Amino acid sequence: NGDLDYPVGLLTADEIMLAGGSGTGNSDYYLYIGNNYWLNSPFVFFGGDAGGFRVDSTGVLGDYGIYNSYGVRPVVSLKKGFVMGNIGDGSEENPYIIQ
Repeated sequence: NGDLDYPVGLLTADEIMLAGGSGTGNSDYYLYIGNNYWLNSPFVFFGGDAGGFRVDSTGVLGDYGIYNSYGVRPVVSLKKGFVMGNIGDGSEENPYIIQ
């Protein structure tokens, strides 16, 4: 929206599916981390309750009632034409550095 100094988004259910996630579980795709986390995709609003999509600890992409505390996976979008040098390997000890 232009008001944020460091715009950050959340992953969507579509992005999980494109990365290899599924409703039956998959621990062999790069967005699987072995923990539950919410996505930025609502599922349902009904009778005062809300539901959203999340990835669970087994890698299942599913819809769940929003009454649990889970983490999120923040993402940033890079501008078209961005080229990243050989800085970091993406690990916690040696993260990518974007200049």
